[in-house]
Amino acid sequence: MWHFPELQWMKYFGWWPAGCKTPSGTKYCRLFGYFLCFIVVYEFVPEFFSIIQAIRHGEIDVAIFNISQTALGLQWLIRLTTFLPNEKLLLRILAKLRDCDEKTRKVIGDEAANKSYKAREKWCRGLNIMSFMEDGCTAVWITRPLFNLILFGEKVNLIDAWTPIDTNNLPGWFAMYIVQGVHVMAALYGIIFYDTLMFVLLQMYHLQFDNLKYLLRGLKFPYRTFGPLSITSDFRFAIWLHQNIIQLGDMINDLIKYMLFFSAINSIMLICVPVYQFTQLTESSVLRPLMVFACVCFAVSILLTYCWVNNCILDESEEVLRAAYDNNWYEGSVADKRDLFLLIEVGRKKRPFGFIIQSNLELFIAIIKSAFSYYQFLDAVTS
Repeated sequence: MWHFPELQWMKYFGWWPAGCKTPSGTKYCRLFGYFLCFIVVYEFVPEFFSIIQAIRHGEIDVAIFNISQTALGLQWLIRLTTFLPNEKLLLRILAKLRDCDEKTRKVIGDEAANKSYKAREKWCRGLNIMSFMEDGCTAVWITRPLFNLILFGEKVNLIDAWTPIDTNNLPGWFAMYIVQGVHVMAALYGIIFYDTLMFVLLQMYHLQFDNLKYLLRGLKFPYRTFGPLSITSDFRFAIWLHQNIIQLGDMINDLIKYMLFFSAINSIMLICVPVYQFTQLTESSVLRPLMVFACVCFAVSILLTYCWVNNCILDESEEVLRAAYDNNWYEGSVADKRDLFLLIEVGRKKRPFGFIIQSNLELFIAIIKSAFSYYQFLDAVTS
């Protein structure tokens, strides 16, 4: 988990200049990242223009489909504006996580640490399976115009938006396909890299809870445990680790709280609009329905994973309280009992991730309900 291939890929896209080892590499990385940002943001203008034009001409179906593809681009923009300004904060989080891991290994030993580490690593690999679904969404989106051209001879734009050049001829269509392809790939792969990075980061944070529970359950107050360190040192280290877990939680929340808030709002539109479009399709081609379905899966999988992982972390904070009692604390000194009860009282306060709204499974259910309500509204308006 500590290798962060997601950061390396973001460096290749120009969104992680801190990964470059030379000043010139950092400069070129930033320029390339800004170039991709310009391509993506530039395409928002004709997309919004096309939505307005479709609404003015009464083409509700076209407008709804354009809204769904614009919502995906907004998801990427939300993540990028979260990631780039907080480069130093992310570095501090990674440094603190590494420091906690190294010091914990010295206390509980490599064998116990590796057991927890491998369990979290399996979850990381399982969560990264979601990226294959996102890759599938990207592949369907990118290849749809090519299939239409090869199978039906139709020149379909990658994005239903106004274009500055004539796309009825093959050279003009191909030029816009390249520009719009860069836009789609940068947006979707930006979402993939960012989300997989955040999921790995949250699992590493989860790992600290596993280590803390192991420490608390292994405390034997009358005896010396965990090698050469005394029980006082072990208990003091558990308190230190708990303090760092709280600090890490606040730092991670500062990194992702605005992204979670705006993504939750945007997800309502991103789920509702494609589902409505899917129910209203009349085309004989199956490529567009597949793309709409992929967009829905794309949004739901990301939203569900964030809510589920954050909910698991909230549950872990309660497990720490139970672990604090799973030892012979009653045989400890008055000072040790006081410190242990203080740790428990501090741990009782839940620190959910999010801004205004809490990111948990209840939020996921509320968003699905809201999306269904808006779907019924759209269906009533257009019928």
